[in-house]
Amino acid sequence: MLSPSQAPPTIPSKSANSTSNCARKSDVGWRTSPPHTGQGDSREAAMEEIEKFTKKIEEERLILIKPANSEHTFKVSETLLCQSSDYFVKAVQGAFKEASTATLTLPGASLDTIQLFIYWLYH
Repeated sequence: MLSPSQAPPTIPSKSANSTSNCARKSDVGWRTSPPHTGQGDSREAAMEEIEKFTKKIEEERLILIKPANSEHTFKVSETLLCQSSDYFVKAVQGAFKEASTATLTLPGASLDTIQLFIYWLYH
């Protein structure tokens, strides 16, 4: 686990001018709060939005991530990975074997670092 004196890893932000095939959170309906339909929210409208969201999650491609020195693996949303950094866009959508295997080994990244990154990614 990282001690308070260790700085968390820095992940380059996705630039606004970048052109990527990765969907953005807003494109796939990711939200951080319950669905709202505006004035007079109805249960039916909220449930419809929830059903659309869960359908998109079912269809979401997951990328297997693992540190180079561990057998531990994590399944992570391709959309979230690509949104976080151009590195991941190139790795999982480029002409690399990772794109076809949907598996990404991160040399030099410890298990703790990957866990911290995934926590940050989903929060």
